[in-house]
Amino acid sequence: MRFGVGLLGVSALVALAPALACSDEPGVDAPAALADGGPAEAAAPEPDGGAGVEARIVVRTSTPASSVSPGGPAPATWAAYRNDSGVWDTLPATAAATYSFTTTSPRWAVALACADDRTSLVAVYERPASVASLDVVLEEQCGAPPGDAYVLDGTLAHVPASTEWLDFGYALGARGAVIIPAGDSAPYEIVNVVGGTWNLAFGLREQAGTPLTKIAFVRRRALAADTTLDLDLDAVGLVPGTKKLTVSGLDPADETLAAPVAYTMGDDREGIDVGPQDVPTAATTELSYATVPAAAQEAPDRYRAAIVASGQRGSTSRGVLAVFHEAVDLTFALPAPMAAPVVSVAATTPYLRVATKLPTREAAATYEVLASVRLSQRFRRAWSVSVDASLAPGGALEVTLPDLAAVPGFDVSWALPPDRERAVTATAREKPTSLGDGASERFSAHTTTLEP
Repeated sequence: MRFGVGLLGVSALVALAPALACSDEPGVDAPAALADGGPAEAAAPEPDGGAGVEARIVVRTSTPASSVSPGGPAPATWAAYRNDSGVWDTLPATAAATYSFTTTSPRWAVALACADDRTSLVAVYERPASVASLDVVLEEQCGAPPGDAYVLDGTLAHVPASTEWLDFGYALGARGAVIIPAGDSAPYEIVNVVGGTWNLAFGLREQAGTPLTKIAFVRRRALAADTTLDLDLDAVGLVPGTKKLTVSGLDPADETLAAPVAYTMGDDREGIDVGPQDVPTAATTELSYATVPAAAQEAPDRYRAAIVASGQRGSTSRGVLAVFHEAVDLTFALPAPMAAPVVSVAATTPYLRVATKLPTREAAATYEVLASVRLSQRFRRAWSVSVDASLAPGGALEVTLPDLAAVPGFDVSWALPPDRERAVTATAREKPTSLGDGASERFSAHTTTLEP
């Protein structure tokens, strides 16, 4: 589950996406504001709650498109809200993937669980009553299962002789493979493409780490069986342009930089990788990304960038997430690093609950805490809490996982195991700012470990 709407794809970073992801990658997803470059969690035209004034709160849930789910509106496994008496109670859906309730309190909170037999996340959101509408992206396991997978193959005609690499991207993921031209054509085969109607993107490179030389799009193509799709790149191929991508503020002695950029079509959150393939380590890094000719774009298409600086010891990350339609030169300054949170055990009964104290930041819009336990490569338990910065005055914020054991339908197996090491990540996200016709958002995160 993510604290907003997913943004990045291309590698686990670019589905510009989905707030603290449960990928255990601190701070690499983006909130709703960046889904289409629109406004942040906008308050609906309802009166503010508090002081006895009733406000109606609406929460809408969905899942991201991924290799394990086609995405779209989807309900949570279980939902609860904190009523005006301060007591947690079940929150039934009022419509498909929609939850609503009324409050007279100046602040409200909901808890949403997304769980299957392998993984669970209980995510809590706390907002002021002036925020009357919230869109939440759940984890993939709450979505519908994917359809059958097929083989997509064919021949690429009029391929430059120096081409050795093919990039492929669609709504459920991106990948690359070696191709071997014969004359001016090259056969290709892409396996495990899930059935559906998709926007398909193909990109040619001389080698895996070199810039794109040609791009081809096939929009709204139905795949319901193994499919042969031949492409004449003289007819449908596009020659990409380039725009600058400059990142400043990196600590080259302690951090490495990733700068993936995806081009996505329609409402997709994944697409073809157009970002820099070789990212040096320097305090200020001058890069570039490939661009799509404006005449080949459709209105919903977006560039989705995730600029992430990661500490070499794996405990810190900070960066910028961006979504925009028209290609522009990008200049990003990394935010200041996040100080280490102070983590303690708040309670062990009826289940383990941890408390996290983190310093507040003047520019923050939301604070997020993710506590997770990795049981194995495939099994995980996690809890997250997202708090609006307006609810955290002063120099520090303390976030404690709530006690939900008495709420009907809550499954105690979703709790963090008390005998396992816990990774706790605190993230501060700034308010999205305008970027051309889109928006960008800075974040800073720090992970600490709590032993049993």
